[in-house]
Amino acid sequence: MSSMTFGQKSFTPTPPQKGSFPLDHEGECKKFMIKYMLCLRESKNENSLCRQQSKDYLECRMEKGLMAKEEWTKLGLADKLVFEKNWHLPASSSRLRIVLGCTGSVATIKVPQLARILKDQGCDVVIVPTAAACHFLVSQAKVENKDKTGDKNVKASNNQTHERVSSDIYCTKYGNNQTLKNENVTELKSGKDAFNCLYLDLQFVNDHDEWESWEGRGDPVVHIELRKWAQILIIAPLDANTLAKLACGLCDNLLTCIVRAWDPARPVLFCPAMNTFMYRHPFTAKHIAVLKEFGMIEVPVVCKQLVCGDTGPGAMAEVDTIVDTVL
Repeated sequence: MSSMTFGQKSFTPTPPQKGSFPLDHEGECKKFMIKYMLCLRESKNENSLCRQQSKDYLECRMEKGLMAKEEWTKLGLADKLVFEKNWHLPASSSRLRIVLGCTGSVATIKVPQLARILKDQGCDVVIVPTAAACHFLVSQAKVENKDKTGDKNVKASNNQTHERVSSDIYCTKYGNNQTLKNENVTELKSGKDAFNCLYLDLQFVNDHDEWESWEGRGDPVVHIELRKWAQILIIAPLDANTLAKLACGLCDNLLTCIVRAWDPARPVLFCPAMNTFMYRHPFTAKHIAVLKEFGMIEVPVVCKQLVCGDTGPGAMAEVDTIVDTVL
């Protein structure tokens, strides 16, 4: 029975219901099973030394639909040991906890820099991108990877990664009718995992994680968990589309759901960013006024030459200005 305890020291097992643990005929989780069995053999069936291997094996079976969660509970397997969510939040500490939302503006390329400065200043930062923001984050990652190294082999590896994975996989296969175009040719579990390949020092939670984490009653609701965890919400950049959504109370993705559920006693900073002609549209001033009426804090746009070549108001505030406003 020791091989069935999956890292538990002792328990009183009850047999799973018929069909709850089907055979892995295709061998989809075979490599994880072998690692677990080898660990047991090397440790002389000391299960406490093989927790990680058992966890990997069972997570594989869960992902492939080869086991029922409730049946493993009957076997004495603690949910918290095995069924970890694809996303996690930094443990609560004395550090300031920030959710940094970003949207479909080219200014999103500054988000990694902003997040790193906030982290250096003693903050825990979780980045929540919209589907449109992902495009710019992927592009910026290519620039950063190119600047970091002159190693041809590393460059080639990075290029292969970007060629193999379309920008869609970094975002969501649920929101805005996006699809994981290369889903069959990658082993990435979620958009978060893909981003972790590109930004090793930053943490992302996105729409995909919201949907993947919930299977039934009792499972975490990501936008609520983030709402409870964070002390400050920053939306930088806030594009015209998401600005309009927030002003009208829409909540059709992870970021807008966080805003809709947000504790009004906690600060929200928003940093508009859009083309000058869009910024000057009458709707923009009205929508900004609505957010400010709700107590949100605007970090105003600056006037400069925009990426598109136009000169005028609409550029996101400088990163240092945003940091100074937060801290």
